[in-house]
Amino acid sequence: MTITELENILKNYSVQCEYSHFSNEVKPPFMVYLYDSTDNEHADNNTYYVERSFTLELYTRKQNVVSESE
Repeated sequence: MTITELENILKNYSVQCEYSHFSNEVKPPFMVYLYDSTDNEHADNNTYYVERSFTLELYTRKQNVVSESE
């Protein structure tokens, strides 16, 4: 998954979402996402598989298991 694909998925959620941090103060609930790392499988000067790792952080005033599981 690319970061653009992730952003398109996150647009469908009702909570505000931003990469890394918000420039203004935001009240919960909100989400931030981070691009952690890439692990590539390659051989013979070709990349055969790219694995990207993202972290999604949901911030709320109260724990809400239903929101966390979506």
